[in-house]
Amino acid sequence: MEVLRRVAESIGQLTENVGGIANPNGNANANVSDNNSHFGTFSAWIKFLYKNKTFDQLLTDIVLSLLVIFLYLCAYAYAKVRANSNMIRENWPVYRCNPAYMPFAGMVMQPTDMSNSEYAQMNFEYCLQNTLNNVAKSFMEPLYYTQSLAGSILNGIASALNNLRELIYYIRNGITSVIADIMARTLNVMQPVMYIIIKIRDVIGKIQGLVTTQLYTIYGAYKTMLSGLRAIFEIIVIILIALVATIVGVWIGVAVAIAFGPFGIPTMIALTATGVVLTAFFVGVAVPLGYIADFMAKTLKISGLAVIPSKPRRR
Repeated sequence: MEVLRRVAESIGQLTENVGGIANPNGNANANVSDNNSHFGTFSAWIKFLYKNKTFDQLLTDIVLSLLVIFLYLCAYAYAKVRANSNMIRENWPVYRCNPAYMPFAGMVMQPTDMSNSEYAQMNFEYCLQNTLNNVAKSFMEPLYYTQSLAGSILNGIASALNNLRELIYYIRNGITSVIADIMARTLNVMQPVMYIIIKIRDVIGKIQGLVTTQLYTIYGAYKTMLSGLRAIFEIIVIILIALVATIVGVWIGVAVAIAFGPFGIPTMIALTATGVVLTAFFVGVAVPLGYIADFMAKTLKISGLAVIPSKPRRR
């Protein structure tokens, strides 16, 4: 009974919808009230008819009733569609996804490039796709909002980073300008100082050259004096050696003259006198010359004669 009651109410609701579509300019409220009263009486009659029967006894009747109702609904919908096909065709974007008209889409639009069933299938796919799009759009709205919020946050971070980079750029340019100005002013101040320093360095170089020249001149004079003193030392040594050799020769001659006996007496006397004179002269000259030679040898570190090379030293 509950099933039949619900079926009756569904029939009334469907009739109300179809009646509203068939009368778009008005009279919808009147049709709804009439249908409600009619199907309310029908529901009460069904309850009275099956009051004392079980569900098994009612199964066949229920199936037949449902089949009759379904056929009635199909026939009713078909009749309504046929009666209002022109109006539905003109407002097809509004009614194409209405479940009451979706099975009859081909009959309403009457396509020429495909069959009615193919057009109905295409219209069903279109409505299903639009419905799924709306559902998916509603489902994805939080994700889209989250994505938009994340994008806004990232854009804000990027904008802050760009502003920070611009600030660093301005600070760097300011510091560079200040340093460049300081360097320019320092260079302007240092140029005269550097010029003075270069001039002073040139003067010092010239003085150094003069001092070096004087030092080399003095050193040359010293070397010349040293060479002269060395020559004097050598002359003194040669004179002393020559005097010694002469004295030795004279006294050797005296000895030879004595060996010849009476024949060598005059020669012996002459040689003896000569030896005495030379010996006295040597003693008188050798003492001061010896002191001079010894002083020069110790002071100038002179040893031997220049004509006789000294013994080579080991390195």
